[in-house]
Amino acid sequence: MSSKVNFDTIAKRYDLINEVISFGLVNLWRSTFSRLVAEGLKRRSVTIVDQDLDVLEIGVGSGKQLHSVLKKINKLNLKTDHVFGIDQSKEMLKIAQNNVNKWEEKNVRLVNLPLEQYSPVDQKFDLVIMSFALRNIPDVFGALEKSKKLLKPGGQLAVLDFSTPRLLLRPFVIIYERFILWRIARLLGGNGHSYRYLTNSIEKWYTPQNVSYLFEKAGFKKMIVKRSWSGIVCTHIYHSPTLAELEDYKRQSSKPLRSVSIMQNN
Repeated sequence: MSSKVNFDTIAKRYDLINEVISFGLVNLWRSTFSRLVAEGLKRRSVTIVDQDLDVLEIGVGSGKQLHSVLKKINKLNLKTDHVFGIDQSKEMLKIAQNNVNKWEEKNVRLVNLPLEQYSPVDQKFDLVIMSFALRNIPDVFGALEKSKKLLKPGGQLAVLDFSTPRLLLRPFVIIYERFILWRIARLLGGNGHSYRYLTNSIEKWYTPQNVSYLFEKAGFKKMIVKRSWSGIVCTHIYHSPTLAELEDYKRQSSKPLRSVSIMQNN
């Protein structure tokens, strides 16, 4: 079963089930992530001063994470220009559109496409976010490379996803995910198989160190990597090379290689 089919089948009860199976923590995870995104923007304010931000969320889901991030941006006295949310699930986008209308987010546009097919013309972003979405993309490294192409020089990619819980908590989390979580979801009217998919994807997901390695391999520069809530979730915030860094790289690449003489012993 593809991730698209999974999210289509659980869309109507997606937020309710997530709040119940996470014991309400999902809203706190979103809030923590939004705060860290805002911190990242403040750190690199030199690249975004006197301009409106263009923002993209990949795997926008019900739109709650995007809404949370936009509120934090407003608190920084920054404005947004173009805001997009993309998702391959039509049913999830219906929920997101209802929420966007309710929140009166007038500059948000939603697009029904997976990341690999999303190629906007003449549009680059200052900020790209993914909240519990990167794990559902089969080619993780390819997704990071594609995200980098969507960013302006110095733009930020922020990713929130599950992580390896702290040692004392780990056995309880494993038992809960394998034997209890999907049963609760089924009782609430969700698709038990979809939430088994969720459990499997979490168990197979990379460690924070491996995710960082993929970011750096894709050419990103580290800003913030923070495990939260006893290690249950982890935020990675990296930025693409700035114009100055790109120019420096070009200069270094254009320098002729120095010849090295090799002395041989007689």
